[in-house]
Amino acid sequence: MKNSLYILLMALSVLSLKSCGEAEPIIYDGPLFISFTEGTSGNYLVDDSNNTYAIQVGIPLVQQQNITAGLEIISSTATQGTHFYCSSSVTIPAGELTAEFSVQGFYEELSGRKDTLIIGLTGEVMSTFDSTFTLYMKQLVCNYDINELAGKWTVNETSIYDGPFQPYELTTVANPNGGDTIVVTDYWNYLEDYDTTFQIAFDVSDTNNITCHIPYQYQFQFESLGDIYVESFQDGTFSKCYKIISELGLRISVKDEGIIDETLITMELQW
Repeated sequence: MKNSLYILLMALSVLSLKSCGEAEPIIYDGPLFISFTEGTSGNYLVDDSNNTYAIQVGIPLVQQQNITAGLEIISSTATQGTHFYCSSSVTIPAGELTAEFSVQGFYEELSGRKDTLIIGLTGEVMSTFDSTFTLYMKQLVCNYDINELAGKWTVNETSIYDGPFQPYELTTVANPNGGDTIVVTDYWNYLEDYDTTFQIAFDVSDTNNITCHIPYQYQFQFESLGDIYVESFQDGTFSKCYKIISELGLRISVKDEGIIDETLITMELQW
C-alpha cells in the first residue's frame, strides 16, 4: 500500500476538524524527517531505451527552505556506473512535500542478470522508518520460452458470482509430457486430501498475440457432489515481455450437473 504513514501525517498537517461550529486545524509539530513515500521496494524492467525508474521521498510538513538528503547504495549485486546510475542526493524544494530521484539501468550491460539494489537515505533529517528502498532490476526481454514459465505466480482472481478473492500464489511446473503447457500444482491446496493438478495450454501460432486456455480436465470426486472438472470459458492473453496471463476464464463444474463457479484470473510470474 502506497504512502502509508506519510499520507496520514500530511493529512494531519492540513486537516481542519469542526467542533461546536468551530474549525480547529491539526498541524504536525513533531521533528522533521524525510522518508520513502511510495513503498519500500519495486521492480524495474530496463528496456532498450535505458528507461529510468523514479523513486519518491517526502516530508510531513512544508518547509520554507530546500530539504536535501543523501542517497547511499547500501548494497548491490550490480556495479554503479557499469550496470546502473543512481543520484547521490535528492532535494525537496521549499514549499513542496515530495520530490523524486531516478535510477537508470543500462540495458546492454544487464543481459542475463537479475540484480538487487538497496538504496538508503542519509543526513540529519533521515527518518527512522521507511529509510531504505529495495529495487529489483533486470533487462526487459520479450520472448516466449515455456521452460521459463515454471515457478511462483502472484494471482488475482475474481469470481463472477462472489467478487474478488484476496491475492494469492500459485506454483507451476513444466509439463513432463512436453508441449506448450504448464502444470498448476497447488490451486486446490486449501482442500485437504485433494492433491491434484491442472494444465494451462498456450497457443503460440501468432507469437505477437499469444493466448492460453485450460483444457477440460478431471480434478477429483468431492463428497456427494460428484466429479469435479475444470476448463476455461474464456481464453487468456499472455504478455511475453512482462510474463503476465490476463483475464483467463476458469470454470469449475460438476460433471452432468452444472457450474459451481466461474472466475477471471490474472497471474504474474514472480522474479
